[in-house]
Amino acid sequence: MKKIIFLVLFMLFSKSYSQTNYFPMPSNGDEIFHIVSKNVLVKRISEKRAWVKYVDDDKRVKSKSGKIISVKGGYLMSKSEFKCTPISERMHKTFTIIEYDGKNEPLGSKEYSYPDWETVPPETNIDSIARFVCDGEINL
Repeated sequence: MKKIIFLVLFMLFSKSYSQTNYFPMPSNGDEIFHIVSKNVLVKRISEKRAWVKYVDDDKRVKSKSGKIISVKGGYLMSKSEFKCTPISERMHKTFTIIEYDGKNEPLGSKEYSYPDWETVPPETNIDSIARFVCDGEINL
């Protein structure tokens, strides 16, 4: 009976953890792609950059890879919190910045085209936003 209760509690805990907003990132670039949600794979490159692939349900890459150039507290945000939003093939170097309040509620977002990310106001709290750039390499 104790084993059954333990198993049920373990399954409930595992399920609730997998639905949290934040997912640990791999510790170095030598690690394989880390599955952080159903459709997102990530491999850390450095402290502030990671390589990301979106994968559809058939395990095919469905969008270009990119790099996260800001992560919150060393954890990757859920896929709903960073979005690669290509407008067209010839304008694929675009990304969206989404700012969040302390309760993880979106305050608003703005799309930038490479390299206009430099126009982001310097007073923007880097710890409260997720930046994602399509098919580019941008360092903080």
